[in-house]
Amino acid sequence: MEQKRLSKPNSSKKRQPKLTNKKPSPEPTSSLKKRAMILEAVNKGSIRKIEIALKRGASIDSTDVDGNTALMLAAYHGKSEVCKFLISKGAKLEATNKDGRTPLIWAVRGNKAEACKLLVESGANIGATDSKGRTALMWAAMNGRNSEACSILLDNLAKSGGDAIGHILKTDNSGKTALMYAAIGGRNDICMLLIEKLAEQGGDIKKYLDARDSDMKDALDHAMFTGQTNVSKLLDGLMRLCRSIDNESAAGFILNFNECVGWA
Repeated sequence: MEQKRLSKPNSSKKRQPKLTNKKPSPEPTSSLKKRAMILEAVNKGSIRKIEIALKRGASIDSTDVDGNTALMLAAYHGKSEVCKFLISKGAKLEATNKDGRTPLIWAVRGNKAEACKLLVESGANIGATDSKGRTALMWAAMNGRNSEACSILLDNLAKSGGDAIGHILKTDNSGKTALMYAAIGGRNDICMLLIEKLAEQGGDIKKYLDARDSDMKDALDHAMFTGQTNVSKLLDGLMRLCRSIDNESAAGFILNFNECVGWA
């Protein structure tokens, strides 16, 4: 009996595609390349390469994986000319990353006074807060290697008629003030600057010194807890001075300020 031959599969038929676990790209590769191009150009400080990236369709507000824009990176690294160029091309001054930080906060965190001044003069919101309620002034008090950033922020508020007192007294989500952060960091110069500016604006110095955070610690407590002896002496002297003055006005404080500094 003749056996039937098994027929071979038809090679002309299209093969079914194999299933893979590869996830689809969240955005076109060309878009990723454009974004990488402008961010790399910013890191190198090359305005020419930034211009090329923009001509090829890159967004002026391109971000990295943490949501940091080109302007934030330029501000943090103190690339003032790049910042100026990006701002002239419409980069957002109030853009925020995943932590709610703005370009101005990044400039302050990077201790870049020139970039800080440029952003402030360009209209950046000094009172903007990050996800923890911290302002640029708080970051300047906490992170600054010198008091220049604090001076820039406070002087601009005074000149523009802004609420300087409100910014100095402002607290973050944990109830800490800029003074407390300066005390924690052992920054005598910044403590003195904050209190002097508050006095000039007619603020209540004693109330500021007595302010307590969510852990019921005032600025002096923070200075003592972190072992900042010089700041502790200064704040203790300020408290004794305020208790000895009948009129806690700014004029009364400033007249006695040199004596207080002598105690420190």
